[in-house]
Amino acid sequence: MFKRRIRAFVSDIGGNFGIMTAVLMPVLIGSAGVAVDFSNMLLTKQNLQNYADGAALAASSALASNGITEAQAKSLATDYLKGQMTGEGLAVSPQITVSTVTGVNNSKTYTVDLAFDLSMALSPMMSVFNQQTAKISISSRSTSSRGASNSLSMYLVLDRSGSMQTSTTSIKSTTQPCHYYYMPNASTIKDGGSKTPCYYQRIEALKLAADTLFSTFATADPSAGLIRTGAVSYNSAKQTETPLAWGWSATDNYIDALTPTGGTSSTGAFKVALDALNSTSEDTIHKNKNGLTPNKAIVFMTDGENSSSSDDTTTLTHCATAKSKGITVYTVAFSASDQGKNLLSKCATSAATFFYAENATDLTAAFKTIGQVAATGLPRLTQ
Repeated sequence: MFKRRIRAFVSDIGGNFGIMTAVLMPVLIGSAGVAVDFSNMLLTKQNLQNYADGAALAASSALASNGITEAQAKSLATDYLKGQMTGEGLAVSPQITVSTVTGVNNSKTYTVDLAFDLSMALSPMMSVFNQQTAKISISSRSTSSRGASNSLSMYLVLDRSGSMQTSTTSIKSTTQPCHYYYMPNASTIKDGGSKTPCYYQRIEALKLAADTLFSTFATADPSAGLIRTGAVSYNSAKQTETPLAWGWSATDNYIDALTPTGGTSSTGAFKVALDALNSTSEDTIHKNKNGLTPNKAIVFMTDGENSSSSDDTTTLTHCATAKSKGITVYTVAFSASDQGKNLLSKCATSAATFFYAENATDLTAAFKTIGQVAATGLPRLTQ
């Protein structure tokens, strides 16, 4: 009799499921709560990190560009963070520290550290684990510089092939006509035609962009005692270069005199820049002048592609050598073809030093950024 009762109890599937459900229900509820809250925490943490990064960048940028005080920088970061979080009904009390280091040429490097904790309410399902809140910790650090914070040797490798006479989409004058060379996909405009409005040619856009680069250098190094520049152009072959020299006036004059003609072969020109920067004499010149070992950079620009694929292969070999020698390679593809963009993206030191410029405005912005990074360093996140 007793055995029959045991067998009946074990075989009572409904009863077993009822017991199992009763035992596992808290675990199931808690597991669902963990999944929901974990997803919410990840999203909240990502948003908070973005807010913190934005606040730190805004403060360090203002320190470098606007010359605000450290107290004003802290207030700026706090207000920025408050403005971002108010819309989500969140409030925190950030801990903010600002430090300033004076370097060569009276340059200033600013560091902004920002941190805070947020107590996040958990879903009711987590009550089975006796958890009502979870702490999210956020920290961010941004640095920026004012004035040249290092010495620099930069060589520009610039395309002056025939396609550089192409008109851009940027208007030069709405009233004064000028000679069009040609516009892409506009066969009705003939060479030498005089039309209004007048558009900048690519070569003119390059000259304006170079002016912006040198203006950045003039602000960072007003005495021209830290920065040396040189330039070489290329079309079907390497053109005569202007060698590295203190300042940028000779390089600016060289670029202003460029005229577009011929095909495209970048190999020889890039090798000139590489050899000049890799020379031990360049380090000696800096040490004798300012006692520093210079950072070295190449700015490599094209608006098209090499006429021969073999030039791509050889140029990339030179790019690899430059990077292995610690030379930063900035590349700018100005309305370039896919082949040209591919070459320059591979040649660049990193994705951050490759720029694609669709128009004259983009080109100027690219050269300005290069100047700021090379001479002073843009505000950047370091944590």
